[in-house]
Amino acid sequence: FKGVINKTGNAFSVEEFGAVGDGSNDDSDAIQLAFDTVSEHSTLRFLNDRYRITKPITVTKGYLDVKFDNVTFVWDGVGVLDSDGHGAIQFLGEVLPDRNFISNIAKSESDMTLSLLGSLDAYSVGDYVSLVIRSGTHNGTYNDYKPTTATTAKIMDITGDVIKVDYISPFDYSKLTCDGWISPMVPLKGLKLGDVNFEYASTRVETDRRVHCLSLAGCVDFEVG
Repeated sequence: FKGVINKTGNAFSVEEFGAVGDGSNDDSDAIQLAFDTVSEHSTLRFLNDRYRITKPITVTKGYLDVKFDNVTFVWDGVGVLDSDGHGAIQFLGEVLPDRNFISNIAKSESDMTLSLLGSLDAYSVGDYVSLVIRSGTHNGTYNDYKPTTATTAKIMDITGDVIKVDYISPFDYSKLTCDGWISPMVPLKGLKLGDVNFEYASTRVETDRRVHCLSLAGCVDFEVG
């Protein structure tokens, strides 16, 4: 046991929300409740050493200082293939449903420009967008596109139907058949996450039980470690 913190300001512990932290009790709901309840600009601590979780914990708010302090999460749930990017604890920005499809991609050493279809009135310089680029031969199914890039990018300039973003893909799209789109998004900002350990409850882990420990998607300006 790491000790009890003094209650000051926006400092909380997951134990206040019912977590036990003994490595055998299912702490999933208590940890989820803690993240759902605390407000932005709060500190959340884990006072014990081992927390068993059986389903993903999803966090959708930023400016949290999460004091993992090298705790161990014991995953004992059924997840999805880790190649899908899901985590036992996942921090997720919000991607809005609108899309502007990409008609052309041009790269330089310092940035990348995207020619887009449709109105760009929803975007401003400095906004973050969800960027998806699919390349390769296409015969009618999504999975035929390889490689696929999915990332968060910041708009640096807008001129007509062309935007410049701060992301530079490693691929040469001039030699590939490709398509893609951008979507407006509300990223999670200002996260501070401590180091964590992760293990499986069973020494034999079937493919449908594999997950990442931490997953960050649509997050910017964060610190880990």
